[in-house]
Amino acid sequence: MKRWKSGFRGPLDAGALTFSSSLEVDRRLAEDDIAGSLAHVAMLGDRRIIPAAARRAITRALKEIKREIAAGDVPWLRVRPGAGRFVAEDIHM
Repeated sequence: MKRWKSGFRGPLDAGALTFSSSLEVDRRLAEDDIAGSLAHVAMLGDRRIIPAAARRAITRALKEIKREIAAGDVPWLRVRPGAGRFVAEDIHM
């Protein structure tokens, strides 16, 4: 699912999707991206913008994702013409 696709009427070109995908870069930035998200959720908890239980749950989930990436358990999907399946365009999806 493309978050920005709603403005297009027809199917998206697989070549354009491949060209615009940032997954190859995202793979190298994943650990730093997660560190930033952990810092952000800590700030949200410290400021009481989110409840303590939410802070713990989000922190636990982010650390699990980090472990899965380190273990090689994350399926880094790529665009394949005619694949007919969900393809992530970046690490946030």
